[in-house]
Amino acid sequence: MANIYQIKTLNRRGQDLYELDQIYDKNDVVKVVTEYVNSAGVTVAATTNAIPTDGSGNPTVQKTFYYYYARTDLASGSHGANDLNPTISESYWGGVKNTSKGKVPEFFWKPSYASNAAHQPKATKVAFGDGYEQRTADSINVDLVNFNLTFDKRRKKETSAIIHFLHSRKSIESFLFSPPEPYNPINQNYFVCRNWSTNFNFFDNYTISASFEQVAR
Repeated sequence: MANIYQIKTLNRRGQDLYELDQIYDKNDVVKVVTEYVNSAGVTVAATTNAIPTDGSGNPTVQKTFYYYYARTDLASGSHGANDLNPTISESYWGGVKNTSKGKVPEFFWKPSYASNAAHQPKATKVAFGDGYEQRTADSINVDLVNFNLTFDKRRKKETSAIIHFLHSRKSIESFLFSPPEPYNPINQNYFVCRNWSTNFNFFDNYTISASFEQVAR
């Protein structure tokens, strides 16, 4: 299913694909395609971030692509090595993180204070007489936390970027997230978001509610 959000409306360039020599605003959304499938069914590595065509002028099929989200306003030519390599950092682009397992999605927006966490450790219980019981761990990961997060009073541009990120995962793909205190924000974990909602408060002001469930990847 196609993304319900039109990427070209989510950045100042009015186009999908990232270009190094363009100016971007904070929370602009851009796309980088790194692999295509040509007309012969062969996977080809991209040499530039453009939609190539086959010998008949027909567009090829995009195979591997990533969405990047501007962390701040970006000047032309200062935010990457080339059109295939936006600079992933605290100062330039987010939404993707380089790990030992390759590029993985990263949710970097900070939730509001009106958020909460819930624990329900998994245990197996065997009842005996006189009220005695034996309890054992149900699995290795017995205490995965669920966060009910609120992103309160966010402008339309940030709201659009957040819900685009969540929709792109489709509640299937996990992503990295730094939990808020009192949890250790330095220790990122993998989460999935199975449901979220957006409330329109007033002009250019929205509130997002989202449930993040920790997963063992």
